[in-house]
Amino acid sequence: MQLILSDKSSFDIDIKQNRVWDKLKHGYKHLQHVPIQFYPWDNKLKFNRSNVKQLVDTIVKSAEQLNVIIDPLLCEQCDQPYLNYLHEVYERNYNGDKTWLILHDHIHLLENALSSNSSNTSLSIDWRDLAGPLKKDFKHNMLEQGTTRIYKGDVYVRWQELGKVPYNYWKDKEPNNINRIKELCKPWLILRHTFCVALHDVDFTVESDSFNIWWDQYHNDFCMHYNIPNWDLKQMHSVIVLGNLQDIDSLNVKLSQDIVPDRIKI
Repeated sequence: MQLILSDKSSFDIDIKQNRVWDKLKHGYKHLQHVPIQFYPWDNKLKFNRSNVKQLVDTIVKSAEQLNVIIDPLLCEQCDQPYLNYLHEVYERNYNGDKTWLILHDHIHLLENALSSNSSNTSLSIDWRDLAGPLKKDFKHNMLEQGTTRIYKGDVYVRWQELGKVPYNYWKDKEPNNINRIKELCKPWLILRHTFCVALHDVDFTVESDSFNIWWDQYHNDFCMHYNIPNWDLKQMHSVIVLGNLQDIDSLNVKLSQDIVPDRIKI
Protein backbone atom coordinates (compact mmCIF):
# COMPACT_ATOMS: atom_id res chain seq x y z
CA MET A 1 0.00 0.00 0.00
CA GLN A 2 1.13 3.56 -0.65
CA LEU A 3 0.29 6.84 1.07
CA ILE A 4 0.14 9.65 -1.52
CA LEU A 5 0.50 13.28 -0.42
CA SER A 6 -0.88 16.52 -1.84
CA ASP A 7 2.34 17.13 -3.84
CA LYS A 8 1.96 13.66 -5.49
CA SER A 9 4.89 12.20 -3.56
CA SER A 10 4.30 8.69 -2.22
CA PHE A 11 5.41 6.55 0.72
CA ASP A 12 5.41 2.77 0.66
CA ILE A 13 3.73 0.91 3.52
CA ASP A 14 4.92 -2.66 4.04
CA ILE A 15 1.84 -4.63 5.10
CA LYS A 16 1.88 -7.12 7.96
CA GLN A 17 -0.52 -9.93 7.10
CA ASN A 18 -2.96 -10.62 9.93
CA ARG A 19 -6.68 -11.12 10.52
CA VAL A 20 -7.39 -7.41 10.83
CA TRP A 21 -5.69 -6.59 7.52
CA ASP A 22 -7.64 -9.42 5.88
CA LYS A 23 -10.86 -7.78 7.14
CA LEU A 24 -9.91 -4.28 5.95
CA LYS A 25 -8.04 -4.75 2.68
CA HIS A 26 -11.14 -4.99 0.50
CA GLY A 27 -12.37 -1.66 1.89
CA TYR A 28 -9.00 -0.02 1.26
CA LYS A 29 -9.27 -1.06 -2.40
CA HIS A 30 -12.47 1.01 -2.57
CA LEU A 31 -11.03 3.90 -0.57
CA GLN A 32 -8.05 4.35 -2.91
CA HIS A 33 -10.57 6.14 -5.16
CA VAL A 34 -11.79 8.43 -2.35
CA PRO A 35 -9.85 11.51 -1.13
CA ILE A 36 -8.67 11.38 2.48
CA GLN A 37 -10.70 13.83 4.59
CA PHE A 38 -7.74 15.70 6.08
CA TYR A 39 -8.39 18.89 8.06
CA PRO A 40 -5.85 21.48 9.28
CA TRP A 41 -6.06 20.21 12.87
CA ASP A 42 -5.08 16.72 11.68
CA ASN A 43 -1.56 17.97 10.92
CA LYS A 44 0.00 17.96 14.37
CA LEU A 45 3.27 19.39 13.02
CA LYS A 46 1.57 22.59 11.84
CA PHE A 47 -1.59 23.09 13.86
CA ASN A 48 -1.15 24.47 17.38
CA ARG A 49 -3.27 22.09 19.46
CA SER A 50 -2.47 23.95 22.68
CA ASN A 51 -4.10 27.19 21.48
CA VAL A 52 -7.23 27.04 23.63
CA LYS A 53 -8.69 30.28 22.27
CA GLN A 54 -8.49 29.03 18.69
CA LEU A 55 -10.12 25.72 19.65
CA VAL A 56 -12.93 27.47 21.55
CA ASP A 57 -13.55 29.89 18.68
CA THR A 58 -14.11 26.92 16.36
CA ILE A 59 -16.42 25.24 18.88
CA VAL A 60 -18.47 28.44 19.22
CA LYS A 61 -18.65 28.95 15.45
CA SER A 62 -19.68 25.33 14.84
CA ALA A 63 -22.27 25.48 17.62
CA GLU A 64 -23.81 28.62 16.11
CA GLN A 65 -24.26 26.80 12.79
CA LEU A 66 -25.95 23.93 14.65
CA ASN A 67 -28.12 26.18 16.86
CA VAL A 68 -26.41 24.81 19.97
CA ILE A 69 -25.88 27.17 22.92
CA ILE A 70 -22.27 27.15 24.17
CA ASP A 71 -20.68 28.67 27.27
CA PRO A 72 -17.31 29.93 25.95
CA LEU A 73 -15.96 30.63 29.45
CA LEU A 74 -16.43 27.03 30.61
CA CYS A 75 -14.82 25.87 27.36
CA GLU A 76 -11.83 28.18 27.88
CA GLN A 77 -11.48 26.79 31.40
CA CYS A 78 -11.47 23.26 29.92
CA ASP A 79 -14.13 22.45 32.50
CA GLN A 80 -14.41 18.67 32.24
CA PRO A 81 -18.01 18.28 33.49
CA TYR A 82 -19.08 20.83 30.90
CA LEU A 83 -17.10 19.08 28.16
CA ASN A 84 -18.78 15.83 29.25
CA TYR A 85 -22.11 17.58 28.71
CA LEU A 86 -21.05 18.71 25.21
CA HIS A 87 -20.09 15.14 24.36
CA GLU A 88 -23.59 14.09 25.36
CA VAL A 89 -25.12 16.84 23.21
CA TYR A 90 -23.15 15.52 20.23
CA GLU A 91 -24.00 11.92 21.05
CA ARG A 92 -27.74 12.63 21.11
CA ASN A 93 -27.94 15.00 18.15
CA TYR A 94 -25.41 13.92 15.50
CA ASN A 95 -27.32 13.55 12.23
CA GLY A 96 -24.61 13.18 9.61
CA ASP A 97 -23.92 16.93 9.32
CA LYS A 98 -20.12 17.40 9.06
CA THR A 99 -20.36 20.45 11.31
CA TRP A 100 -21.17 18.07 14.18
CA LEU A 101 -17.95 16.16 13.42
CA ILE A 102 -15.94 19.39 13.50
CA LEU A 103 -17.53 20.32 16.83
CA HIS A 104 -16.81 16.88 18.27
CA ASP A 105 -13.20 16.89 17.03
CA HIS A 106 -12.59 20.20 18.76
CA ILE A 107 -14.15 19.07 22.05
CA HIS A 108 -11.57 16.27 22.07
CA LEU A 109 -8.81 18.69 21.08
CA LEU A 110 -9.80 20.96 23.95
CA GLU A 111 -9.70 18.06 26.42
CA ASN A 112 -6.19 17.20 25.24
CA ALA A 113 -4.89 20.76 24.93
CA LEU A 114 -3.29 20.87 28.37
CA SER A 115 -2.24 17.23 28.55
CA SER A 116 0.53 15.03 27.17
CA ASN A 117 -2.01 13.66 24.68
CA SER A 118 -1.42 16.77 22.58
CA SER A 119 2.10 15.59 21.68
CA ASN A 120 2.91 14.89 18.03
CA THR A 121 2.98 11.11 18.26
CA SER A 122 1.00 9.97 15.23
CA LEU A 123 -0.61 10.95 11.94
CA SER A 124 -4.26 9.93 11.49
CA ILE A 125 -5.51 8.94 8.02
CA ASP A 126 -9.28 9.25 8.07
CA TRP A 127 -12.07 9.24 5.49
CA ARG A 128 -14.55 10.06 8.26
CA ASP A 129 -18.17 9.63 7.14
CA LEU A 130 -17.12 8.69 3.59
CA ALA A 131 -15.84 5.32 4.85
CA GLY A 132 -18.79 4.58 7.14
CA PRO A 133 -20.48 1.91 4.97
CA LEU A 134 -17.22 -0.09 4.79
CA LYS A 135 -16.88 -0.70 8.52
CA LYS A 136 -16.60 -4.28 9.79
CA ASP A 137 -17.52 -6.03 13.02
CA PHE A 138 -14.61 -6.31 15.43
CA LYS A 139 -14.11 -9.70 17.04
CA HIS A 140 -12.92 -9.51 20.63
CA ASN A 141 -10.27 -12.19 20.08
CA MET A 142 -8.58 -9.92 17.53
CA LEU A 143 -7.10 -8.19 20.58
CA GLU A 144 -4.72 -11.14 20.80
CA GLN A 145 -2.85 -9.31 18.01
CA GLY A 146 -2.92 -6.05 19.98
CA THR A 147 -0.06 -4.16 21.59
CA THR A 148 0.35 -1.01 23.70
CA ARG A 149 3.88 -0.34 22.39
CA ILE A 150 4.51 0.77 18.83
CA TYR A 151 7.55 2.01 17.00
CA LYS A 152 8.35 4.89 14.67
CA GLY A 153 6.78 4.21 11.29
CA ASP A 154 4.29 1.60 12.50
CA VAL A 155 0.89 1.78 10.80
CA TYR A 156 -1.92 0.75 13.13
CA VAL A 157 -5.67 0.79 13.78
CA ARG A 158 -7.20 1.67 17.12
CA TRP A 159 -10.45 1.73 19.11
CA GLN A 160 -12.76 4.37 17.59
CA GLU A 161 -16.20 4.00 19.11
CA LEU A 162 -18.67 6.81 19.73
CA GLY A 163 -18.16 7.08 23.46
CA LYS A 164 -15.30 6.53 25.88
CA VAL A 165 -13.23 3.68 27.19
CA PRO A 166 -13.95 3.16 30.91
CA TYR A 167 -10.55 4.57 31.90
CA ASN A 168 -11.34 7.93 30.29
CA TYR A 169 -14.85 7.82 31.74
CA TRP A 170 -13.33 7.44 35.22
CA LYS A 171 -10.61 10.03 34.61
CA ASP A 172 -13.19 12.57 33.37
CA LYS A 173 -15.23 12.07 36.56
CA GLU A 174 -18.37 10.92 34.78
CA PRO A 175 -21.27 9.65 36.98
CA ASN A 176 -20.72 6.48 39.01
CA ASN A 177 -23.75 4.87 37.44
CA ILE A 178 -23.66 1.50 35.66
CA ASN A 179 -26.48 2.49 33.30
CA ARG A 180 -24.59 5.58 32.13
CA ILE A 181 -21.39 3.52 31.88
CA LYS A 182 -23.16 1.03 29.61
CA GLU A 183 -24.55 3.90 27.54
CA LEU A 184 -21.36 5.94 27.14
CA CYS A 185 -18.56 3.37 27.43
CA LYS A 186 -17.91 0.93 24.62
CA PRO A 187 -15.52 -1.95 24.11
CA TRP A 188 -13.97 -2.33 20.64
CA LEU A 189 -17.04 -3.23 18.54
CA ILE A 190 -16.39 -1.78 15.07
CA LEU A 191 -13.32 -2.14 12.85
CA ARG A 192 -12.91 1.07 10.87
CA HIS A 193 -10.53 1.88 8.02
CA THR A 194 -9.02 4.93 9.73
CA PHE A 195 -5.35 4.19 10.42
CA CYS A 196 -2.49 5.96 12.16
CA VAL A 197 1.19 6.30 11.33
CA ALA A 198 3.49 6.54 14.35
CA LEU A 199 5.77 9.57 13.95
CA HIS A 200 7.76 8.46 17.03
CA ASP A 201 7.97 5.44 19.29
CA VAL A 202 4.84 5.41 21.47
CA ASP A 203 3.93 3.53 24.64
CA PHE A 204 0.18 3.55 25.24
CA THR A 205 0.49 1.45 28.40
CA VAL A 206 -1.58 2.74 31.32
CA GLU A 207 -1.35 1.38 34.86
CA SER A 208 -3.64 2.57 37.64
CA ASP A 209 -4.53 0.73 40.82
CA SER A 210 -7.12 3.41 41.61
CA PHE A 211 -8.90 2.83 38.33
CA ASN A 212 -8.78 -0.94 38.73
CA ILE A 213 -10.42 -0.72 42.17
CA TRP A 214 -13.17 1.50 40.72
CA TRP A 215 -13.63 -0.67 37.61
CA ASP A 216 -13.92 -3.93 39.56
CA GLN A 217 -17.40 -2.96 40.73
CA TYR A 218 -18.70 -2.48 37.16
CA HIS A 219 -16.57 -4.79 35.01
CA ASN A 220 -18.70 -7.93 35.04
CA ASP A 221 -21.98 -6.12 34.34
CA PHE A 222 -20.34 -4.19 31.52
CA CYS A 223 -18.88 -7.31 29.90
CA MET A 224 -22.16 -9.18 30.21
CA HIS A 225 -23.97 -6.24 28.59
CA TYR A 226 -21.64 -6.32 25.58
CA ASN A 227 -21.16 -10.09 25.54
CA ILE A 228 -17.38 -9.99 25.85
CA PRO A 229 -15.21 -12.02 28.26
CA ASN A 230 -13.24 -9.09 29.73
CA TRP A 231 -12.18 -5.48 29.17
CA ASP A 232 -9.07 -4.44 31.07
CA LEU A 233 -6.63 -1.53 30.91
CA LYS A 234 -4.33 -3.24 28.42
CA GLN A 235 -7.19 -4.04 26.06
CA MET A 236 -8.59 -0.50 26.34
CA HIS A 237 -5.28 0.96 25.18
CA SER A 238 -4.17 -1.68 22.68
CA VAL A 239 -3.75 -0.98 18.97
CA ILE A 240 -3.25 -3.46 16.12
CA VAL A 241 -0.32 -2.96 13.75
CA LEU A 242 -1.04 -3.38 10.03
CA GLY A 243 2.38 -2.52 8.63
CA ASN A 244 5.27 -0.08 8.60
CA LEU A 245 6.10 3.09 6.69
CA GLN A 246 9.88 3.07 6.34
CA ASP A 247 10.77 6.65 5.32
CA ILE A 248 9.12 8.32 8.30
CA ASP A 249 11.67 11.15 8.58
CA SER A 250 10.88 12.31 5.04
CA LEU A 251 7.17 12.17 5.86
CA ASN A 252 7.77 14.36 8.91
CA VAL A 253 9.55 16.93 6.71
CA LYS A 254 6.64 16.97 4.27
CA LEU A 255 4.10 17.45 7.06
CA SER A 256 6.14 20.34 8.50
CA GLN A 257 5.88 21.98 5.05
CA ASP A 258 2.08 21.50 5.13
CA ILE A 259 2.22 18.83 2.44
CA VAL A 260 -0.53 16.52 3.64
CA PRO A 261 -2.11 13.09 2.94
CA ASP A 262 -4.38 13.00 -0.11
CA ARG A 263 -5.02 9.36 -1.08
CA ILE A 264 -3.89 5.79 -0.67
CA LYS A 265 -3.04 3.31 -3.41
CA ILE A 266 -3.25 -0.47 -3.18
